[in-house]
Amino acid sequence: MKLERRKAILIAAVRDYIKSGKPISSKSLYQNHAFNIRPAMIRAELHSLGKDGYFYQRHPSGGRLPTDKAYRFFVNHIFHSVLAYKKSELKDELIDLIKYFKKGKKDYFIECLANQLKILSVGYEPLERNFYHSGFEKLIRQLNLEMKNDFLKVVEDFEFLPRRLKEQCYFWENFNGPRVFIGKNPLTSSSHLALILDKLAEGKKSFLLLAIGPKRMDYQKSLKTLKVLKNYLEND
Repeated sequence: MKLERRKAILIAAVRDYIKSGKPISSKSLYQNHAFNIRPAMIRAELHSLGKDGYFYQRHPSGGRLPTDKAYRFFVNHIFHSVLAYKKSELKDELIDLIKYFKKGKKDYFIECLANQLKILSVGYEPLERNFYHSGFEKLIRQLNLEMKNDFLKVVEDFEFLPRRLKEQCYFWENFNGPRVFIGKNPLTSSSHLALILDKLAEGKKSFLLLAIGPKRMDYQKSLKTLKVLKNYLEND
């Protein structure tokens, strides 16, 4: 029971931080969720989760922030439920994306995807080495970067992404996706980014999809959107 309660507090805390961007406190968790325990007990659970590496504090009296370990736990928790979404659950706002993709208008497809997810969206055709992107400004606006070097690292990741997609083909060509990466990976080196990688089949060709956002990106929405698109485009 205690382990399940701690898990519920961890998931709720990460979900709340993704939504609000505000440090997590025992008071906010007590007010927003029915854990049926007192704030002091929630505080004790957060302290234990912090000792286990799921949260950190910028200063002792401040609220807690999720670590990469917490984000990965959250993504693993929602992963299977998100992937259970089926083609029948296609939303009206995805119709334009499907239309543009099927007509070969990949630039419009990626632009619509970026507007839908509110983050940087990238498409890559390995055979033609075509690189499509939209939403870099959306990504930058959501990042809370205090150091110039952190900002430059994100810009560098964006500029070198076409080359890395070409050079690191082993990294993505032998999987069906989706995969989620928190922090550094072979395609992005900034510790402030999260990346969702998936691949669409176009006959014998592949179209690689990347959704790149801050670590507090809406993983549930992004994974669901990519799953529904993949189901519809590959099984229609």
